[in-house]
Amino acid sequence: MSVAVKADDKFEAGVPQPLFDATLARAVRGDDYLVSKDGQRLMFISRGTDGSLPPIHVILNWFAGMVNNRYETMP
Repeated sequence: MSVAVKADDKFEAGVPQPLFDATLARAVRGDDYLVSKDGQRLMFISRGTDGSLPPIHVILNWFAGMVNNRYETMP
């Protein structure tokens, strides 16, 4: 949300307005969003156009794959 603020002699706040329209996915742990270092961008996980979430890939024994330089189990 965004709110116009006037901070002269008297503080005044305008009517809140949405910044963007997005269907956000909730994080299981941690933050649901991240602000870029320069403060110019918001990054977040969004749901697919059909409302679905992206798949999660679990790679077992990943260190052995790095040592052997192969990833046979990767999708």
